[in-house]
Amino acid sequence: MDVSISHIAVRVHPALEVQVSTLIDGEPARAVLDRDAIEHLVGSALGDEHAMRLRLQREAAMLRVAAAAYVAARGLPLERQFVLSRADFTPAIRQLGAASEAAE
Repeated sequence: MDVSISHIAVRVHPALEVQVSTLIDGEPARAVLDRDAIEHLVGSALGDEHAMRLRLQREAAMLRVAAAAYVAARGLPLERQFVLSRADFTPAIRQLGAASEAAE
């Protein structure tokens, strides 16, 4: 499965939100990160949009692997939007993301 990230949108106010625009096998889709996933991925950068965006860009390989794993396990919803939770970023996904990033 070919997954690429085309854009990461971060918003802190009025509500914390992270949306990851992807292409999954050439089809556009959007992954929304739930609050626990956001906190897990950005850590101390929480609340600073610029710092959060930088941290998420550094985690792009892991985001790609998590999106691919989600779609492989559950399929791509018809509305082409899905929610990634903290559980979608297991240690195995982190390792695959690191391996994917090293291969690039």
